[in-house]
Amino acid sequence: MLTVSTLLLFIPPNGNRKEKFLAIMTYNPEEDFIVRTKKLLEQYESNTSKEQKYEVSLLLNCCVGLLLLPKERHFSKIDQNLLLNSDWGISESDIIITENNPKSVKNTIRHLRNAIAHNGFEFLKPENGNEIEKIKFTDRNFSTTISVDQFKIFLNKFIMTIETINIDR
Repeated sequence: MLTVSTLLLFIPPNGNRKEKFLAIMTYNPEEDFIVRTKKLLEQYESNTSKEQKYEVSLLLNCCVGLLLLPKERHFSKIDQNLLLNSDWGISESDIIITENNPKSVKNTIRHLRNAIAHNGFEFLKPENGNEIEKIKFTDRNFSTTISVDQFKIFLNKFIMTIETINIDR
């Protein structure tokens, strides 16, 4: 993981040079990218009119910062025994796995990452509507069809979990 440290000279606003001190600021561009991607989605939601929204397309594009990058950087830190539940937005009953792997959070992250990275997703609209309601994700031996809202909940919970892991280290 790339971390950049910068040495800063701080002089208080009152200009009293006797109170100056040095500080080291640590900057992690990968973590910053994740945080900025999350904020990008929040800004889009609050600043775009309904007629101009392509939120699901943006959401999938943002998965680089919300799913792919965090998965590559933090996957080994995720507990294999962490199970899906309502807090994750996706339940075990939403998932079809044809191999002998658990329907765990870690396994779901891996399969969703693969589905997005390898074009294994499909947008589903109601018969008489234009709004995308669900996304079908497929990966080798894995399939799930979930609502856009379920997917947002899952991504947010994943990012919160990564943030917790990083705070606890």
